[in-house]
Amino acid sequence: MNRRIAMRLMSLRAEGSLRTILHRCGPLRGCGSLAVLIDGDNVSPTSLQSVLQAVRSVGQIKYSRIYVNQHKALLWKDQLIEQGIETIVVPQLSSGLKDPADIMLAVDAVEECLKGTTFGIAVASEDVDFAIVLRKVRQLGRRSYAVTPARSTSRCQELLRSAADELLLFGERPKISKVADHLDTSRLDSDVELAEQADLGDQPLTEERQRSMEKLEELLQELGYLPRPPQRGVMVAALAKFFHANGLGRLTIRPLHEGLTQAFALMERPPAGGWAPDPKTLVFLKPKGESAAKSLEEDRARQAGPLLTYISEDLVQRVLCRFGYLQAGEESLGQVMEAVELFWDRNRKELQKCGHLQARGDAREALHQIFTEPHRLQVWRRAAEEARLRRRLKEVGEIRHAAVPRPQLVEAMRRLLQIRAPREELPKIYAAHVSRCLQHLERDPSSRR
Repeated sequence: MNRRIAMRLMSLRAEGSLRTILHRCGPLRGCGSLAVLIDGDNVSPTSLQSVLQAVRSVGQIKYSRIYVNQHKALLWKDQLIEQGIETIVVPQLSSGLKDPADIMLAVDAVEECLKGTTFGIAVASEDVDFAIVLRKVRQLGRRSYAVTPARSTSRCQELLRSAADELLLFGERPKISKVADHLDTSRLDSDVELAEQADLGDQPLTEERQRSMEKLEELLQELGYLPRPPQRGVMVAALAKFFHANGLGRLTIRPLHEGLTQAFALMERPPAGGWAPDPKTLVFLKPKGESAAKSLEEDRARQAGPLLTYISEDLVQRVLCRFGYLQAGEESLGQVMEAVELFWDRNRKELQKCGHLQARGDAREALHQIFTEPHRLQVWRRAAEEARLRRRLKEVGEIRHAAVPRPQLVEAMRRLLQIRAPREELPKIYAAHVSRCLQHLERDPSSRR
């Protein structure tokens, strides 16, 4: 502890407790040891060193733990040992609405507060649900640090900053993209259009813009597009439906402030007959982590980007096609149901947070109900990435180069599955082939040639 900090503490020793001193002085960087609790579902192994570096900027690390399932524990073993991180293996329960990893992390945070062996606790995650844990840590008299990626959204950072004593960012800050995403709301099921723009920086929240935002929210609530009270993340869906129902044409969905500016201007010129209310026949779904900024991802962004569509009996099948779980020609009942199961598996955590459990007998109907639930934030994971599989198959020598035609890729996948899992039945759909092959390849990193 340096001399300046020591003098500040001495000048306040008559004030009483450490809590009082901390309240008056603010954060005392470098003072005390810290426990680091890492959410393995939201922090990648390549980011572990950056996480620990961010925490070391405010104090010494007494211990660090990561909460992962058995598969990740084996896959990340070398990186975790290298960084000196203790692995907490979380059992995969067959039922339950809450993620057991989140619960174990929260329990450990509270237990550490009660033990009092550390000065503070750092929680590394991009999940804003941990704001509750961070507040509890503060209530129990310990300093709380929210550790989140620098690339995370400003809203995420704002929520975590308000809950913790201090927000720590790790990793590189995202570069401001010059590519904007536009959606032609006049055509349902249309692809995202990408366009170059000179400036996509954030708009300052002026008083005038704040008033316009409040006025827009009130209008959309009156018309049924937004819930009361407003829910986080559903504004884009509300605007897309509003634009379609009122024939307003193209909407900029990224960056959102451009779309809001469009809506502010249109709001001042209502049609003679008034604005059309929410028809209750539309859904808007968006891929989790969807980004069209990179040129290499443009085709994928167009084909699997946000989807504005109508509610019908085949809604689930159309969503699965859009998100890459079904390919053209995969239309049989067995293929559709396998795609449904794969969707459940890849989105298990998101579905649990929604309060839904998979019912094996009516999984397709359950998905239909989830997709059509009013004002539900519809953000879901795509099918496993084919490009990653191609790279891995090339690394293990199953294909000569990553750009082989798809028939050769399918042959290589089937050959791999017959060798690695001879007793398992081959998948019915292409996406399941990709997913299962990646599981086998990433389960055994030593298989690289």
